Amino acid sequence: MLRDLDDKMHRINIAAVEHPELARVQINKEVNLDTIYAFDVLLVYQQAFKMHQRRVLKDNDWYGWLNWIRYTFREGTIKEHWKKIESGGWFGPRFRNFINNDVIEA
Repeated sequence: MLRDLDDKMHRINIAAVEHPELARVQINKEVNLDTIYAFDVLLVYQQAFKMHQRRVLKDNDWYGWLNWIRYTFREGTIKEHWKKIESGGWFGPRFRNFINNDVIEA
């Protein structure tokens, strides 16, 4: 069920990428494609984090994800997008703490 909801959100984001003017339906301001893409990336990271918490991801798989997440926050622009997106309260406290403490501060 949760996966279905994630898939629906992903399809909404695809529509917003294809037609950026549609993003205003959800967010009452101009949104660029980078922000839409960053939100989708963060949703995937959150799903990996939740799978790790539920022990669905084995340690080796999780370490790969963790290294990739840290790398993208260090080398890409996702960190700047995170700061904007996080202020909206879109993600739960455990994931926010993980990103802020185990990814950004690491």
